[in-house]
Amino acid sequence: MQRKISTNPTIVLIIKQVTFFILRTQNVISYAVVLRNLLGSNSVRLFYDDYAFFIFGNYYFLAFIRNIY
Repeated sequence: MQRKISTNPTIVLIIKQVTFFILRTQNVISYAVVLRNLLGSNSVRLFYDDYAFFIFGNYYFLAFIRNIY
C-alpha cells in the first residue's frame, strides 16, 4: 500500500471527523457520499491509500469504496 506524505493537515482533520461519524453510524454508502462531497473523488482515493486500511482494517469495505469512483 502506497503512503503519501503530502496530505494537508486540515484535510486529515476533516477525514478523522468523518471517520468518527462513520464508526457511529456504520453506513458505508453515507461514508462514501460524505467523503466525495467534502473532498472530491481524488481525495477519496487519497483517503483510501493513506488511512482507510488502518482505521477500518476491512478489505471488502475498502474494495467497495474503491469502486465508488
